[in-house]
Amino acid sequence: MKVGTLACIFGASIKADHPKKILDIGTGTGLLSLMAAQRFKEAVIEAVEIDESAFKQAKNNFKISPWSTRLHIQHGDFLKTTYLNKFNLILSNPPFFDNHLKSPDLQINLARHTDQLPLNLLIENVKGLLEKDGFFAILLPEMEMTSFIEVAEKYKLFPCFQLNILNFQDQPPKAIVCQFTFRASPFLERDLIIRKSNHEYSEEYMALLKDFYLQF
Repeated sequence: MKVGTLACIFGASIKADHPKKILDIGTGTGLLSLMAAQRFKEAVIEAVEIDESAFKQAKNNFKISPWSTRLHIQHGDFLKTTYLNKFNLILSNPPFFDNHLKSPDLQINLARHTDQLPLNLLIENVKGLLEKDGFFAILLPEMEMTSFIEVAEKYKLFPCFQLNILNFQDQPPKAIVCQFTFRASPFLERDLIIRKSNHEYSEEYMALLKDFYLQF
């Protein structure tokens, strides 16, 4: 699967203070884990991926990366995976498009739909794995995020930071990054506009991704 712009923004925008233990749920080919390893120099990252081919590619990506000793991956269903420790930071770029038409391609279905990972079960399991002062970060489309926040608050996980990702100014968000904590803390919300009216990348977008994109 290709590296997506939204996932890169997600990985670059996460706010956390020196997390030591990070969990990446549904890592795909390992992008978020690799970005976390680059950003958080002391962190050990655990990743889990259910799709076999994506798991194999992520495992190889981890092996050849400069951070291979801090990256670990399991092949399996997150809901059935056992972890010995809790985490300071949990990341998830989960299946999108819960009620949309499905592709005949099984891998695309797994990537885009929530049949394999219902969001309420995701929240319930994240709650049990997150340290009391930790952060949970997720990337979702706008409609799904609204519902997700409502469900998360029922599990006493409260939004503390929200990044609305827009292709252009005055457009609705293409997707939203949201972080949660167990504390009902002050809430910060801001927009990230990817392109200016002349279709060039915005300065804010380039500044966010300059450490990850060679072209910037």
